[in-house]
Amino acid sequence: MELFVKKAAVAGILGLFAMASASADTLYFAYKGFYDDEYNVYRPNANLTGSFTANDLNADGIYSKDELVSLSFGRLDTTNTCWQAGPVTECLYVFSYSAEQGLTVDATYVVSDEHSATSTIVSTGDYYNHYGSSSRTLYSWTPETQFWVSTSPIPEPATWAMLGVGLSGLMLARRRRG
Repeated sequence: MELFVKKAAVAGILGLFAMASASADTLYFAYKGFYDDEYNVYRPNANLTGSFTANDLNADGIYSKDELVSLSFGRLDTTNTCWQAGPVTECLYVFSYSAEQGLTVDATYVVSDEHSATSTIVSTGDYYNHYGSSSRTLYSWTPETQFWVSTSPIPEPATWAMLGVGLSGLMLARRRRG
């Protein structure tokens, strides 16, 4: 009997956690078309994708920094905190999203020690900079930069390519049979 009560209590607690997390919304976004500051050229197909999970606690249609659970933006993954531990510094200074105003993010992630340095800095509407040991991305927003947001993941171009190859293969196989 005691085991049953413990199991029921655990199930109840897990149910409460599930209900609490069910109210969080996850939105996926993409920006396309940037000026490449490293090569001094506009790249119409350059894109940055990401997602965020947030709770619109005050039901005003605006997700604020205090309502943010997590954010993924290009190579940046963060929460709504600022912290430093040894060589790592991470800070989300500004976050907000509404359908009318779009997405506003100002965040930094830096790892720097005697062996290497990596950083990702984003300020939507202005710039996205990523410096790594083997890669560098220096993008600036332009008037041509486009923004999309969705409640389902936005596929990468490679995903569309694989879908096209798969559908072509199915059509070819069907044509050979018929």
